[in-house]
Amino acid sequence: MAHFWTSLADATDVAATRHFGRAAYAFADGHVEWRRLAETYDPAINRDQWNPSLAP
Repeated sequence: MAHFWTSLADATDVAATRHFGRAAYAFADGHVEWRRLAETYDPAINRDQWNPSLAP
């Protein structure tokens, strides 16, 4: 569960090696983007798109 992750290595429940290491992310406005997990979550550079309380 994303809210328990403290590092990118903690995201072990995600099948990050499938589909060339990417997944489809659907956004509230209806668009979809094909991204790597590290593009959505990487605490080393303060990136966390899984936690709405951290949204800009």
